[in-house]
Amino acid sequence: MRWGVALLVGLVVVALLSLRVRPEEAPGRAEATMERARALHAHHDRVEQALRASLAAIDPELLAGLDRQPPPSRPAGYQVLPELGESATRSGAPAKPRVAAYSWPWTDTRIGWAEEELAALERRVAALPDIGAERRREEAGQIVLAFGGARGSLATVDAHVGYNALWQREIAANRAGYDRETDRMAAIVAGRAPGGDGRPPSPAPFVRLEHPAPHRWVVRLPLETDILDPAFLDAVREGVESRWHVVHGEDEYLLRIDLRRRSPAELHAGTAGGPPRPGEAIDTSAHCARFSQGAGKLTTGAGFLHVAPGSCILLGPEAITVHVLAHEVGHLLGFPDVYVRGYRDLGRDGFEVLEIAAVPDDIMGSPGDGPVTRRHFEPLVDVLGKR
Repeated sequence: MRWGVALLVGLVVVALLSLRVRPEEAPGRAEATMERARALHAHHDRVEQALRASLAAIDPELLAGLDRQPPPSRPAGYQVLPELGESATRSGAPAKPRVAAYSWPWTDTRIGWAEEELAALERRVAALPDIGAERRREEAGQIVLAFGGARGSLATVDAHVGYNALWQREIAANRAGYDRETDRMAAIVAGRAPGGDGRPPSPAPFVRLEHPAPHRWVVRLPLETDILDPAFLDAVREGVESRWHVVHGEDEYLLRIDLRRRSPAELHAGTAGGPPRPGEAIDTSAHCARFSQGAGKLTTGAGFLHVAPGSCILLGPEAITVHVLAHEVGHLLGFPDVYVRGYRDLGRDGFEVLEIAAVPDDIMGSPGDGPVTRRHFEPLVDVLGKR
């Protein structure tokens, strides 16, 4: 999964075990929040236009500073690649499991905060002509810096909207399964259950094992891709392989990714109109199905990073780290998430989606900074060795 901005909240076990009946979500409830998000984008654009006009009059050099601020969210589309950011560095012991919560009401709250932030900036921009010339340039520079924060708030809202759009639907479609996960989450919070389920990994059938020397095991993952940027692909392959590399005593375990490049024209041969244009919205399920079944897939076009059926890693437009991509590759190697996703029924407001990193000291439980260890490779080697 990108998997959204985690907002840590203190939730008691009784809330996790609240009565769960089929929600009577009000018609248009999701659309109401999405409409507010669209209005927020429009407000953001108006403030930016007014700010640009003021900066051009005060000091055009300040426009360069505005352009250097982090951009607002980008729309998903074919060949739209995320920026690969620096992976988090863990210091000290992993944090204790904590619950993160997402919902339409909480997204509305985030939108309200972002609206207030923009309104304050709008007032400051409107007041610039009334400030003395020397002070005006200083204030304009401060507004430019503050506008970067407003862009970040907008991106957070978009992440919450996208997250809810997916998981509200998924929970509604599999209530029984998420009921079990919610009970498991409550037991973990109460200290009555371990985070992992103890099952061995179930790697995709195309994952292979080599044992070229005593004490050395190499797991090979064929991965097809139609991504055109070679530097991006090199960074992904090298970064993921470096994270799935463990030395324990005399034993060494490695992952090797065999990248197989497929051109967009090849994938869409015989299709009316040819391959999608860069940036074009696509049917990601149909697109993943165009690749061969004998390899994993790495492609673009999703709203956020996640693994789709058919071992297809779909990239979204928002920035990610290589470490998080290594977590997604872990799914192709057969490892499930060891964070738990449950819910609380909010009635006409849909669900409150709940998450907990059940095993923080594990890349599959803490995608941002959890380690890969021999606890991953030993059972994987055992399963692959029996094929």
